[in-house]
Amino acid sequence: NEESVRKAREVFAEAIAARPDDHHVLEAYAVFLQSLGDRAGAIREWRKVGELLPHDFLPWYQIGSILAKQGSHAEAQTNLRKALALRPGLIEGWNELGQSLGVSGAFLPALAAFERASRLRPEDPVLWVYRAKMLGSLERRNEAIDCYRKAIELNPAYWEARGALGDQYSQTGRVPEAIAEYEA
Repeated sequence: NEESVRKAREVFAEAIAARPDDHHVLEAYAVFLQSLGDRAGAIREWRKVGELLPHDFLPWYQIGSILAKQGSHAEAQTNLRKALALRPGLIEGWNELGQSLGVSGAFLPALAAFERASRLRPEDPVLWVYRAKMLGSLERRNEAIDCYRKAIELNPAYWEARGALGDQYSQTGRVPEAIAEYEA
């Protein structure tokens, strides 16, 4: 409720006034603001954390993620790349970057990001589906089909992958295979 939010803001204001360089307090406040949907405020606080901890990937990842949700993809990608330069094994960062690039129509760089993510976590069927979507966008249908098959191999109940695989089969004229996937 509004009263609880007001009190929480007061507690954060007091904590920040007492310890303005405590990145833990600033991170907690940024997360709180994100939970309220205050993206601008959350970005402001994450930037403060980034100034205090320029070597930490988290503020740049969070800023990039928030900006992507706002549709500010160029700025989001800059921040996500900064996070990934600091932590190249950040699967979520590659995934977020790939999604932002894909929405921006940069299918080849998006594919590279999803390939990187799926190499880091090859057992994740969702990453294979994202990869397949980019391949489909690039008209590389046979490769897309292979990636959808891999996703289904990893999770046979992944109905979205089966539907998308059916679409790929349909677009390549393989109607019986498309029907089988739609029925599955």
